[in-house]
Order: sequence, then structure tokens, then C-alpha cells
Amino acid sequence: MHKSPRSSVSRSPESTEVFAPSSTTFLLWFGIVLLCHLSVVWAPVWPFGQDSVAWIEMLDIAGRYHDPSTIYQKTYHLHLFMEPNSLALSSAWWLGGNISSVHLVRGWLSFYVVGTPLAILALCRAFQRSPWLALASSPLVFGAMYTVGLLNYLISIPFLLGALALARLYALRGGALKGLALALCLTLLFHAHLFGFLVGAGLCCVVLLASIRRWRGLLRMWVFLPASMPFAFWIMRKLVLQEKTAHGAAFLNAKGRFGFVYRSIGWRVDRLFHDSTHMFLDSKADDALFFYLLGLCLLLFLIGKRQDFLALQVPETLGWWGDLRAWLDKHLLGVLVGFVLLAYLFLPSHMHDMYLIAERLPILLLLLLFASQRVVFVGAVASLLVPVVAVSIAYPLFVSHRTSTYMREHVGPLITVFAKMPPKSKVHVVDLRPYNRVFSSRALWYVVKSLNAVYTGGLTDVNFARTPYNAVGYRRGMFPPRAPGRSLSGGSLFLWDYLVIRSPKEPLEAQRHPALQHIFRLRYWWIYRVLRSEREDVIVRGAGGSGGIWSAWDCPKGFVLRGFSGEMGHSLARILPQCRKEKGQRERFSGPPFGRKPKKGESFRQLCAPNQYVVGLYGYADHLVRGWGVYCGVPHSHASSRPSSLPKDRPLRAWQQILRRPPVGEVQGKWFEQFCPQGQVAVGFRGYVGDVVDAVGISCAKKVAP
Repeated sequence: MHKSPRSSVSRSPESTEVFAPSSTTFLLWFGIVLLCHLSVVWAPVWPFGQDSVAWIEMLDIAGRYHDPSTIYQKTYHLHLFMEPNSLALSSAWWLGGNISSVHLVRGWLSFYVVGTPLAILALCRAFQRSPWLALASSPLVFGAMYTVGLLNYLISIPFLLGALALARLYALRGGALKGLALALCLTLLFHAHLFGFLVGAGLCCVVLLASIRRWRGLLRMWVFLPASMPFAFWIMRKLVLQEKTAHGAAFLNAKGRFGFVYRSIGWRVDRLFHDSTHMFLDSKADDALFFYLLGLCLLLFLIGKRQDFLALQVPETLGWWGDLRAWLDKHLLGVLVGFVLLAYLFLPSHMHDMYLIAERLPILLLLLLFASQRVVFVGAVASLLVPVVAVSIAYPLFVSHRTSTYMREHVGPLITVFAKMPPKSKVHVVDLRPYNRVFSSRALWYVVKSLNAVYTGGLTDVNFARTPYNAVGYRRGMFPPRAPGRSLSGGSLFLWDYLVIRSPKEPLEAQRHPALQHIFRLRYWWIYRVLRSEREDVIVRGAGGSGGIWSAWDCPKGFVLRGFSGEMGHSLARILPQCRKEKGQRERFSGPPFGRKPKKGESFRQLCAPNQYVVGLYGYADHLVRGWGVYCGVPHSHASSRPSSLPKDRPLRAWQQILRRPPVGEVQGKWFEQFCPQGQVAVGFRGYVGDVVDAVGISCAKKVAP
């Protein structure tokens, strides 16, 4: 049998290098760099990094899903275990109750900031590059964390780079243990992040194909089977079964299609290195370090020794396959760089993930390895290690100091405020300025979100469960509407318990709002409590269907309901509660709108007179409210007759009269009428609301003396 001679692989003369990778000097400096990386994660008052902060809430949901002191189980639906992007959330599920979500995020970030340099070191060894090049990755590690910082993507980076290193070692040396390690790494990569898996699996496939000398070498591809099974299961559900997102399915939009966003190639080329930095908006440190890395790549390319590739001898029976294999082995790093560039240009660009996958780490790292050309740090070349080591140590310390100071001054007191909020609090965040002085505006939104989740087990309207690609989603009917970002009169404002505003100036609209009570201020932060009725309420269930979302709103303290205004279409389309002072008629207040204004409809006003109180509802309804009106109660001191239109069994003991306002709408469906308990008045709205008002009702409370 004709056997192909084993191709000799030239090795870098590590024995002649000034600092060999196994030397005490290298291990000492590398360990110091890793400790500096960890100081960034554990030093700040609160974990940071834009979307990484938001994952505190996500992990809290998974970890305390069954905790009755939270709203999680009632509000969210979890997709874990067999889903991509669920590795971090699954860890919270299994460890829930044993470790806080804050510490779990710190642990995963520690895995990222330590695992990435270690994976790069493994890459250097696998591709026979100097291990000192791994120290040049510090700016890239923290640039990725601050540019986007999606925790599920961050923890996929060590798996991605580690899988590439394992693939190279498995290609060169074989071995069942290396194959098993590679298969496990790829499986974990799939569960960590789908896009990272697509790129990492593609890179590993290229590396393994380049090592095949005979057709039977294709059997090495078995390492992709463990990760391919959950991937195929996911494809089946998302493409074939077309699972909807009503129950929180990941990766699909409301129409049952992928929620990916694709940018044009021209746009991607223009942005390839545009958003590479800007961790700190008022600092040029990132830009300087980014170009330092590019300069290092260029310098290594100029001074590095050229590889001495030996001509591979392959069986003639392989033909074009043998020629392709030899070409791939010779130009492997260049092919990998091109593969990542193609991934950046053609894979989905949703949530800027492809910026990081292609730009922030793999492209520059592979370029660094490719440009080094097996450079050996001996003689004058060893002087390059001085700036490399200096930057690797100084940069994490700079980041740690900057973030610790900022989080202590701008976020620290917020922790105390949120810790005093009652369990299950709902918080609405309004940003009235485009950005803050140091971080981009999104970072502090997520800090507020995480504080609310960890301390109250509550909900914010900037929740990741809104996005179609996460393994945590809202349950049907629990999706809270957003209040307008720059207005306090939105209909959903009163669905929240607290309002958090970030503004450089005093938010006068909030200060004057009768339903808001200012409780805290810190620099640009303004926190208000949404006032509720403190009386003992009784809910009068409305008539109509069960569609839409259960909605509740009460007049502020000291106010009662005087009626409703709104629009009627084919049914009750939109209503706005109208309130007035309990004592005195001049102070009035319009509540939020419920439902949507129809294109064709008729406006109405169902209002009681100044000396009257809303005490009930009546009308006609089927699955919608077709026609309706309000009952107004007249206190004894304002009337002396009894309405002949009402039977004697109505609750008139506390009222001299109960008057029926003229109805609006159509006579269609079943007749209904409802009254507050004896002696009580309406103080708020209750019902089911979607595009229209599906059902209408009121909440009642004890009446003050007239």
C-alpha cells in the first residue's frame, strides 16, 4: 500500500527565544496580566459593561423563576437547555438560590476576561506563534465588553478561540481525547451563542479539511455531530414548525419569522472599523490602543521570519483534493481571516453581534497571528515586548479605575434606593438626554434594570424579554406597553410603580404631575413614585370579552373618578379616565388613554356633574363593549327625589339620587349594569385593553363625607 509521507511541520525555535513560553518570566507576567483583568470585574461597586449589566436581570429571572416574592413566573416564559444563547441562563437556573445573579455575572465575566487570553495563548501554541502575542489582546478583551457586552456572546469567545486551537491540534496530532474536547467545546459554543457557533464551526471545519490526507480523513468530522443535533432540532422548530413568539420563542419575531437584521455590504464595509472603540466617550485611549495593535501587526509582518513550508507529498489518487489540501495547509491563516470577513459581510448584523464576532476579536487576532510569521523575540526584536507587557498591565488598571470611580459616584446611591422598594416593583425608565458624560446612554438604563430585578424581582420596560432572539420572553398577554420616552402622559405610565428619569435639567412635567411623588435625586437621576389610591378598593368586574391585556389605573390620592371621555367605533375603541378632587370641583385631572383612537369614530364624554360621583356602569356587550354609559350618584345634601327609572333594590341608601347618563354606542349584545358597593364611589378604571377596549370595569373605594 502506498503511504503518503508525513508532512514535516517546521517549528519556531523556541529554545533560542529570550523568554520561552514555559519560562518563569513568561508565566509571571502572564499571571499578572490575568490578575489585572480580574480586577476590572471585581473592583467596581456594581457590574458594568452595557448589555452585560442587563444580563444580571436575565440571570435573576432564571435563578429566581419560582420565587413567590418576584413576578417572574407570572410574567415570563423560559426557553432553556436545548436553545442557543441559553448557556448563561441555564447556569442560573441550576444554581438559583445558591448564588446571586450579581455574582454569577461576575463569574461569567471572569471566565471571559481570563478565558480569552488563555484561548489566544492556545492558538499561539497551536499555530506555532510566540506566546507573548497573547498579551497584546487586553484592549480587544475590554473593547468587546464595552462596545456591546452581550454576556452570551462574551462567554462564547473563549469557546470559539479554544475550539479553533483544539481543531488545529486535532488536525495535526489526532487522538480521541482531543476530538472529544473539540466536540464538547463546539457544543458549549452553540449553547453560548448561535452566531459565535456558526463562525467557530466554520473555522474549525476549514482547519480540519486542511489536514485531510485521504478520503477516510473525513471521518474526523464526527466532532461536529454533538453540536449538530441541538442545532438541527432548533432549525426544525424555527423553520419547519414555525414556532411563534407568543410564548417567548427565541429568535423569531411576532410574524413567526427570524428577527435578524441584514445590513448592506457597503454599510458594513464603511463600519468595519468605525465602531471599534469608544468605550469612554471622553477618552482617546481606545483609539490609541486600537491603532497600536494595528501598528504591531504591521511591524511584525515586516520583521517576522517567513515560514519555510515544505511541499506536501500526497497520493496521486487524491488529484484535485490533494492539491486543495496542500494549498489550504500553506495559506491556512489567510483563509481563516477571509472566512471571518465573509461572515461579517453576509451573516445577520442584528444587535451589532457581527461587529464583535468579525471585527473586535477574530479578525485582529488572526491578523496578528498571520502577520507575525513565526517571529521570535530575540535580540533587538525582544524590545517589542516592553510596550506589549506595559499595555497589557496598564490598560486593565486604567479601565478598573475609571469604571469604579464612575459607578461609585453615579450609581452607588441608587442601590440603596432600589433596596428600599417593595418586592415586585415595576419601574419605567425615561431618558431625556442622548448620552452621559462617560458611558453611552444605554449603559445606565441597564444598571437601573438590573437594580430593579435583583432587589425587587420586578419589571422594567427596557427588558430583554422584548427581543425575539432571547431564551426569556413575555407570556401571552403580559407584554407591557412602552410609555413615550420624552413624555409623561403616555397611557402605560400608570402601569408602573416608579418612574426613573435621567435628565440634566429638572423634569418640570414630572414635578408638576399630580400622580407623581418625587422621592430621590442624584445628579442626573430623578426618581418618582407613581401614586396609587391608598383606600380599600373594590373591583367591579367589567362587561365584555377577555381579549387584550388586563389594565388597571386609579386616580391619584385625593381624587375620584368623574367619568370618561374617548371614542366609539363599532365598539368602545378608546377611553380616558377623568378625575377630580374628592372635595372641591375645580382641580381636575385626565388619566391615560386605554385603547387606540379609531380612524373612523365618534368622540364621547360620559361625565358626572360637579356635585355627583360615578357609582356604576351600564350598557350592552358581547365579546366587546358595544354601547355603555355611567351611573352618577347624588349625595343627600344635593337632591330630594328618587329616580323612578330604577328599581327599589338598587344601592340608594347612601345616595339621594342615582342618575343615568345618556348612553353612547349601539344596542347590541347582552345588557349589563354594575354598581359600587353601598356608600362607595369609583376611583379608577379596570378592564381588558388591546387595540380596542375589550372589557370595561371600575374600582371603587369608600366615599368621604360630602
